[in-house]
Amino acid sequence: GIELIGWILSVGIMFSVVYGLYPGNLTVMVSSVYAALGHTAWAMAVAFIVIQCCTGSARMIDSLLSLRLMYPLSRLTYCAYLVHPVIMMVTTTQMDGPLHLHNGIVLILYFGNLVASYLLSFCISLAFEAPVVTLLKIAFTSKKRI
Repeated sequence: GIELIGWILSVGIMFSVVYGLYPGNLTVMVSSVYAALGHTAWAMAVAFIVIQCCTGSARMIDSLLSLRLMYPLSRLTYCAYLVHPVIMMVTTTQMDGPLHLHNGIVLILYFGNLVASYLLSFCISLAFEAPVVTLLKIAFTSKKRI
């Protein structure tokens, strides 16, 4: 009943936020509504999915997100989120002329920026995060005496 409605709304909101601007040529009113509500709508849709996973109602998604393969990726995601604007800025400032966008170029730029962001976040994680986590484990490990 209500859970199905929540899933339909959540998926519908996510698709409309991602693909809602696709045709372009939006009116000022529609653009304003999208800019004002898009991030909040996306956060609410993700929150619904997280709640469903935490309550055990989304076992398939929960098992997919709990795969061992996802663990290293999850450790790098926040750092990739922080470095990707730098990667995008470097990519755009290194172009020496106008870029004529079409689907192939957009796909190449997307995957190139994605790989570069995760490689840089991996290097940053090895250089800064991993040593700090190790030091914290050493500092706060309680040695129990028997």
